[in-house]
Amino acid sequence: MKAATTRGIFANTSLITRSTQRPTVGVNDVLVEVHASSVNPKDWKLNTIISSLTPKLGALAKINIIGDDLAGVVVEKGAHVSDFAIGDEVYGMDMRLRTAACAEYAVIAQNSIAHKPKNMSFAEAASVPLAALTALQAFYLGGVEQGSKVLVIGASGGVGTFAVQIGKAMGAHITGVCSGKNSELVAGLGAEKVIDYKRSDFLQETNDYDVVFDVTAYQSLSSCSSLMAEQGVFISTAGHGKATI
Repeated sequence: MKAATTRGIFANTSLITRSTQRPTVGVNDVLVEVHASSVNPKDWKLNTIISSLTPKLGALAKINIIGDDLAGVVVEKGAHVSDFAIGDEVYGMDMRLRTAACAEYAVIAQNSIAHKPKNMSFAEAASVPLAALTALQAFYLGGVEQGSKVLVIGASGGVGTFAVQIGKAMGAHITGVCSGKNSELVAGLGAEKVIDYKRSDFLQETNDYDVVFDVTAYQSLSSCSSLMAEQGVFISTAGHGKATI
């Protein structure tokens, strides 16, 4: 089968397509014929490390295939798989190191997939798992609930757009930070207020947000402390912490 991977390390890394063996199904796994997969920052970050080690550790060659999210059709299943049948349309993301989804076929654990909604295309479904779960995990960590005041920095990106929608569904009051050209999008997704970071410095605002979620990973707990309520929580895709006010 054909698969997408990288060659080289650091600034010399390049994307290539290579031939490799179809993966073997375990008793709790399914083999998916991949119709769509997505690429996230995790791919280039992780491959920078893996590519440098692969020549020395041949066992890493399989996980050097990029891609976590996939959507496709089940073509084979393990002996202990009971919730999925051959021919089922599924989507998901393996919670192990990576799914190796940017390939013609990928193996994934049965507890890491779900049946694809009929009203979603394969491409749409493949864009959901990593970004949406990242946003959901952030809000669980932050204790977001009905009435929470939440600031989403980077609200128009992949994780940010899910964060706005998930937060709204949880009953939170969402303020989104993005560029002016994306303000209408973010408002349409459910943000009650949108701040154009190109026109004003949102870090200079004094506010009482219960949760500040920095999707961009450019900010820190100290830079955002003036935005937060007492005992407010700062969460970033690079880490999190509580305000000390």
